Amino acid sequence: METRHIFAAVAITVLLLPGSALGGVSLSKSGSTQESKSSLSYSTSLSSSYDGLNSTESTINSKACSSTPPGGCTPAWITVDYTLTVSDSPSQLEFEWHLYSIDTFTPIGSKGEIKIYDHTYSRWDLVTSKSGSLGGWTLVQYPLNSDHIGSNNEIKIRTHSENSGNAENADELFLKIRDFWLYAADTDGDGIADGDDNCPSVQNFGQEDHNDDDEGDSCDDDDDGDGIIDGNDDCQLGVKGWTSNSQNDHDGDGCKDSSEDDDDDNDGLIDGLDTCDTGMTNWVAGDASYDHDGDGCHDSTEDNDDDNDGVVDVNDDCTPGEKDWSSKSGTDHDNDGCQDGGEDLDDDNDGVTDTSDDCATGNLGWASGSTTDHDTD
Repeated sequence: METRHIFAAVAITVLLLPGSALGGVSLSKSGSTQESKSSLSYSTSLSSSYDGLNSTESTINSKACSSTPPGGCTPAWITVDYTLTVSDSPSQLEFEWHLYSIDTFTPIGSKGEIKIYDHTYSRWDLVTSKSGSLGGWTLVQYPLNSDHIGSNNEIKIRTHSENSGNAENADELFLKIRDFWLYAADTDGDGIADGDDNCPSVQNFGQEDHNDDDEGDSCDDDDDGDGIIDGNDDCQLGVKGWTSNSQNDHDGDGCKDSSEDDDDDNDGLIDGLDTCDTGMTNWVAGDASYDHDGDGCHDSTEDNDDDNDGVVDVNDDCTPGEKDWSSKSGTDHDNDGCQDGGEDLDDDNDGVTDTSDDCATGNLGWASGSTTDHDTD
């Protein structure tokens, strides 16, 4: 009697989806090598699809008998390798398998086992096994890591069954396997596989990517790609396709001056009301301590007419003085920047206060004295 051996190689391409089992896994038999003279042991063709519902099992048969047992029986074994080609790094392998005899009795010494190849240490590691009592279909869930992924993105699974051929009416031992499911890694638990996730370590359920840089908004520290990090960007999801600089973003707030920033110098006064709209930055306009006339120009650095009366500060005797008026002949007779009706006590600036001046809005450019104003009136 001869011992019968078969080695078969099967290639399977698997697409990955997170969180649920994969259906429609196409299997194609890439070739097999028979290592003995006998052809009694065999493996079935694996050309069908596993859809998770109406599965087609792949079968290997350790057929020990060529005639009525036990006289025509001899021990037999068969090994089949499956190669699962993956497009990503899965985190778990699942499958169902079944070891059984079509006859009444379990073959003595029967055994079935399934292993996975460790590419790092070049060894086959046991995933599961059965012997003696064969049982029914069993679901196996096996965690995967980088050791199980080869250089060509392949996962290798080995099935092996042995049939002693010593039990009467137990000439055939079947090992069936079905439903290879791969679960893609989803590190952040947002339901999107890491390989398809634009934020694999940070949840980004909608996969929002404002600037289309393949880095999702949840993990992108500059969502609009303007060079201003989100924590400092007042227009975090603003205009795209530009880079903030002093010419187009005066206050550096991440809002483009020409299209989305209505307060270019960030002084609190909108540009349409700000006389110095690209002036000193990051101060509060309208604060009387810095901006007496509320025109958006900082009094100490950029405003040369703090009370906005039309008289520059260096020529204004009342700065900062009354606001909301304009110096002219009817309001400021001597053009000294002090409003005649309220803050100027000497409207013609002759040295005689208005209450004692009989010519309060008289000639300009002189000073009352004994030689110019004998009665000082």
